[in-house]
Amino acid sequence: MTDANNDPTAVELLTQFVELLTGVQHCAQAAQVDGRSLQQQFLQAQQLYQTQLLPTLMATPSAERLLSYQTEINRALRLLGMDVAFLQSAKNSLTLQKRQAQMQKQLQTLLEFCQGLQVAMDE
Repeated sequence: MTDANNDPTAVELLTQFVELLTGVQHCAQAAQVDGRSLQQQFLQAQQLYQTQLLPTLMATPSAERLLSYQTEINRALRLLGMDVAFLQSAKNSLTLQKRQAQMQKQLQTLLEFCQGLQVAMDE
């Protein structure tokens, strides 16, 4: 059996996921946020995580050790999805700014969990 650190697919998928999250982060930072584009980028990241990365991680012998990261990433993705929806519906510029700030915090948290997951995979 191969461990996650020997499986380039898990590492590559995590790298792709981080790249997609970084794209969402850049889109959310824009002065004029395009809600539709933001939602599409978020959905791409979420889909990659749920359909490719998560099953790959669950199939490794180290899956139990990585479970806490997977749980926190799932939770953060759900919260980020709500932030994306709320940002799209924001009409007031102050509300929009608050949602952008909340999204940045959530994205930073997600990226930190991804770093932790990478370290755990390398152990």
